[in-house]
Amino acid sequence: MKKYYQRLIDKQLERKLHSIGCILVSGPKFCGKTTTCERFAKSETKLITTNAIRLGRADPQSCLIGEEPHLIDEWQKVPELWNLIKCDLDDDYQFGKYIITGSTTPVDTKEIQHSGAIPSVAFEAEKQANP
Repeated sequence: MKKYYQRLIDKQLERKLHSIGCILVSGPKFCGKTTTCERFAKSETKLITTNAIRLGRADPQSCLIGEEPHLIDEWQKVPELWNLIKCDLDDDYQFGKYIITGSTTPVDTKEIQHSGAIPSVAFEAEKQANP
């Protein structure tokens, strides 16, 4: 098991998971977003392989299945997830239901139909790590 160094963002994530339904953690690739979020998630969907992305696009609802909080890593690879998460929270709002991560990969906003916002936290590894 790899050693984890506490980050300043840990407390912020914990607070937000007790006050909102979904949190978006964004930042550059390989800065520690997923590693940090995995500490809080009870299940996860990783959209990091071509096959996972294809399956997610074919059945995006399946990406939401799992114990809560459910982590969806690199959500922007399946943009329809934004709409599904917003609709799911509209139907059954619970604090800490989803954690979604997104790197700086551009999102095709043509596929996002819902106008609602999801609270976000910018992740900057250089400023967050406490060795």
